[in-house]
Amino acid sequence: MIFFLCGDDEYRLSKKLTQIIDRYKEKHQGSVELIKIEAEEVEFTSFWDDFQQRSIFVKKRLFILRSVFQNKDFAKALEKKIDVLKQSKEIIVIEERGVIKKDKQSLRKALNQHSQKIEEFKKFKLGAYREWLREEAGRYGLSLTREAEEKLADYAKLDTWRGAKAIEKIAGYKGWAKDDGNINSELVEFLIIPFKEVNIFTLLDCLVRGDKKKALKIFMDLSAEKNEAQMQIFLVGLIATKIKNLFLIKNLAEQGISYQEIIQKSKLHPYAVSKLYSLSRQFSWAELKKIYRQLFTIDLQIKTGQVKAKEGMASFILSL
Repeated sequence: MIFFLCGDDEYRLSKKLTQIIDRYKEKHQGSVELIKIEAEEVEFTSFWDDFQQRSIFVKKRLFILRSVFQNKDFAKALEKKIDVLKQSKEIIVIEERGVIKKDKQSLRKALNQHSQKIEEFKKFKLGAYREWLREEAGRYGLSLTREAEEKLADYAKLDTWRGAKAIEKIAGYKGWAKDDGNINSELVEFLIIPFKEVNIFTLLDCLVRGDKKKALKIFMDLSAEKNEAQMQIFLVGLIATKIKNLFLIKNLAEQGISYQEIIQKSKLHPYAVSKLYSLSRQFSWAELKKIYRQLFTIDLQIKTGQVKAKEGMASFILSL
């Protein structure tokens, strides 16, 4: 059985691949062997030998063949075996990112004819991209105003990965603040200004070094917006999210897996992982748990009206 996934929208392609993997793992109750092969780096015989070997302990095998079109010899050999692969009970996913060049159309034509499922993920044009943003926001129960939608589209530059992460971040804030699902341009504008994301990491770094005065100043500078109270509540949620991510990165790092695997498993932006990875080595587990407990307490006090966000965060920073 052959699935053919291609296109230059890597975010949606990756998402679809993950869905296929998860669906087959669930269907076969975990008895699926996942075999990933970078075709650009190996000979076809390496894949074919694995393909022909069977195990009595595994019900299904799921082969992910990446960058087949980048290896001329691999592509030619695969095309010759395509009938065998089509009839096989094994699952073969051909994953090709980017635009397939004209001189590689022979294999593409064969895959189009013999694949049980074909999906191409082309980058959106503006109108379709904005519609996709609305759909992504809707998955979180959010509704974008027209102005918010325009700002998000302008920020993400038709990049679905950036757009999805921005909406995910907004959804995290709305969940933290227990606010309604309406997203205005002011919140989007605050969220997407790059230097503020950087300064969150700087704030955490100040906490590591015990520089409470600078950490407090950064918080006050970041929240100096038109709707200051709303922005302060937003920052409490954003800082809490970063602390949660610190837990995640520290846990993955201590499992001894590679840095690239940490990026893949965390599903965070590589820039965020680089910052969190460095910070995670400076915090002990006891320190992280203490910070998160205190932040949770401050958040509860803010939501129940016992303290304003400004005073609550000042108390939190000075208590560390």
